[in-house]
Amino acid sequence: MSMKLSRYERKQLATTNVGVRLLFDNSQARSSATIFLQWCLAKPLADYFRDSRVRNPMLFVEVKNPAGIEQRYLFSLASPQEVMQFHAPGTHTIKARIVWGAKLKAMRNALLGKRRGNYYTFEQFLGERSDKREFAIGLKCFGDAELALDVPAEFFAPQLSARKTWWINLMFPGIAQNSCSIRRRKWFAYSLQPPLVVLWALLSGIWRLLIGIFFGVLCGLRVDLKPIFHPFTQSFTEVYFDKENHTSWMWKRSDGTERTWGDAALLFTPIIHLVLSLISIWILAGNDLNITGGSFGITYVLVIVAVVLVVLVIAGINLVLSKWSNWWVSALERTSAWFMRDKWERLLCTTAPAQGLRAVGYTPRLLYQRVVGAYCKPVAT
Repeated sequence: MSMKLSRYERKQLATTNVGVRLLFDNSQARSSATIFLQWCLAKPLADYFRDSRVRNPMLFVEVKNPAGIEQRYLFSLASPQEVMQFHAPGTHTIKARIVWGAKLKAMRNALLGKRRGNYYTFEQFLGERSDKREFAIGLKCFGDAELALDVPAEFFAPQLSARKTWWINLMFPGIAQNSCSIRRRKWFAYSLQPPLVVLWALLSGIWRLLIGIFFGVLCGLRVDLKPIFHPFTQSFTEVYFDKENHTSWMWKRSDGTERTWGDAALLFTPIIHLVLSLISIWILAGNDLNITGGSFGITYVLVIVAVVLVVLVIAGINLVLSKWSNWWVSALERTSAWFMRDKWERLLCTTAPAQGLRAVGYTPRLLYQRVVGAYCKPVAT
């Protein structure tokens, strides 16, 4: 943590439900599968984050249902309240810890991202990046809060058949999470969706084919052509982005061994030569010069030299700006710390109720959360 906290203090604050504590309304948990979640911090821990001007402190929450299926959330540590919905009956375990040290987008991608339906391992992102820790993003964590909630089966929306579930969720990125979204999607699925599905399947096939041509031919990378012909069962990301082995077929064989020319395969990548050729032709045509083999070759070499020089200049400018940006970052941190002071005070466990939730007022976002919690039953999965 910091030299401001002794080893004994750090050990005490790291104890479960001491440095960080989760707050919820027990009466709400006995009447709904949707709960409002709040949290509080021990004063030494809140003082550390305030005085150290920690940027983007977040609360990382992991929820495991009785079957061991995990759901993750990433909330701003200064948020007054968040809403959570459970999607299976039985006892759920909620664990939370504070994370910081990386950019917000990097934390969201790392902690909430999935590969083949599974979350990434949390520990691989901790610490600084090195040869042995290639996935580390500089993430730091502290604190441990935990609670268990039992969710009865009657709190969930009625189950739909497998066919209905597939049809109403077909044109959406994920499955309907509650009864309100089911009603909205049903209206769309049985009115506008049928003609749109035909058009979508056609455009999706064309789009996937273009992705395959761009990455497979122009970029020289391995792609999977099966998703082009299975738009309803496979995502377009499986053509290249989610393909397990999408290395360059010009650089490595399918078994992972390098070809004879090794890294030099980059020089043969078609898209590089295509772009350079188009630039060369554009320069020759723009200056009313005859496009011959000799003039094209000379222009081609000059374009390569110009690109290398531009890259070097940009790298130099970026190096200079990165040193000057430290002053701006420091100024922004001082300003944000001044505005955050009262928020840290509101997060103290000394002012939080022993049971139940704090009064947080009525903002549009909190009102929406109350409506969702009262009228939208979650879907059991």
